[in-house]
Amino acid sequence: MAESERTIQSDVRLKFATGRLKVSMEDLPDILRDREAMIAFRVGSDFSVVFIAARRGANVITASALSKTASRGDIAAAVTSVIDARRQGDFRAATDRLGTVLGLEDLKGLFEGTDHIFLVADGDLQRLPAHLLPIGSTLLGDLSATSTLSSLSMLAALRNPAVADKQPSRSSSGFGDPMLDDSGCPKPDASEPRQLVNCLGKAYGSAALLQATFAMFGGAAPQTGINATVQTFRKADLSKAAVLVLATHGLVGGDKLSKLPAIVLTPDPSDPKDSGLFTTADIADMDLDGVSLAIIAACHTAGAAPDSLEEGLSGLGLAFATAGAKALILSYWDAEPSATEKLLEQALTLMNRDHLSVAAALTASMSELRKNRYTPEQWAPFVVIGDGTVKIPEQ
Repeated sequence: MAESERTIQSDVRLKFATGRLKVSMEDLPDILRDREAMIAFRVGSDFSVVFIAARRGANVITASALSKTASRGDIAAAVTSVIDARRQGDFRAATDRLGTVLGLEDLKGLFEGTDHIFLVADGDLQRLPAHLLPIGSTLLGDLSATSTLSSLSMLAALRNPAVADKQPSRSSSGFGDPMLDDSGCPKPDASEPRQLVNCLGKAYGSAALLQATFAMFGGAAPQTGINATVQTFRKADLSKAAVLVLATHGLVGGDKLSKLPAIVLTPDPSDPKDSGLFTTADIADMDLDGVSLAIIAACHTAGAAPDSLEEGLSGLGLAFATAGAKALILSYWDAEPSATEKLLEQALTLMNRDHLSVAAALTASMSELRKNRYTPEQWAPFVVIGDGTVKIPEQ
């Protein structure tokens, strides 16, 4: 791709992703596909507004509702209760309370027969994975496979023919399991990013996930340990990678470790100044137009920094979407290693063996963990951001 062409496409995609280009009602039939729906919130101090569009055949059905019970404060308190209940307490009761606050039970019929639901959250609803949003007493993820968008316009960018019609090869590329020297940690007086990064220690389960992905999809052997440096990742040829997996630590940014959201790689042994951080600025400058799915198997990669909640999408998510990845799997909270490994390997297996879409595979994997009595803290953190309907090309 010519540099000028890539600059234009990247600029358009960024404007779509941040909502600076608007989608009109007339655009919806061209954006939504059959059996897809979209739900978008605008949370206010005294009430909230929800907009729903669902496509059935050639028809797009739309509805909007104003909820006076769904004030910013009430939603914030209810969302906090759900998040707290994932570890202990009555999780079902907490989601039911949020469902009562939102008051969307009467709109549930709009989602009948839907294969995929896109969610555009707002306010504190952005702190919750899309599949945990309750429509009355039913979780959105139990109605259909779900994925999250930063704006109504983001899907238009992802489905722009100039971007969406590229045919990726069926291969993978993986980086992670960084070599971090955490001996002597914690270091109370540590201040340099390299010291702080090393104290993060081993990213448990990352090596197994990278090897499992490589075994399923082939491609370049995963770069791990001493080889998983920023320079190695920056120089990698990802033009033929349909699946990109980064299995490591994730940072939301805004602290002394990193001002920008970042993924953690191995600090270069030959460069004492290298902290091993690959930030959103580095990511957004990459060419990932051929990547159908990017998995960032790390903690807190979906949530925004506390002072960035209004952005509607985490810095890492927005950066990868701007770079061209069609869909991302990110985590809202600490991902327990063994559950994460089972969840993501199962999802990749379903994408590979059964040719399920990214969101459908993740939904089925979460359902399997739920049947095996995993807690919400274990099965619920991961979410699809972007176009969750994409599929990995068949062999």
